[in-house]
Amino acid sequence: FLDGAAPGEADRKAFIDLIGKDNINLWRWVKHLVSYTAEERAALPTLQKDGKPEARSIVILDINPWDAATDLGAMERAIRNTEINGL
Repeated sequence: FLDGAAPGEADRKAFIDLIGKDNINLWRWVKHLVSYTAEERAALPTLQKDGKPEARSIVILDINPWDAATDLGAMERAIRNTEINGL
């Protein structure tokens, strides 16, 4: 924060100068985050020391073969061997 441990008028002015008043979706998001209590903010997932998020998501990929002659076993091996950073 610009003037202390909590957001103040200088922070609000700097934010408006940076983002503008017309971005209604951003303002709704900010208003929503400000509505959280300190306990709720503390419960939000944070990054661990190694930079990886604590919480993980499940990613489901719908993969279809090109045609009936596609080797499904080879396709499965190729898919399972794929590594995506962060997942």
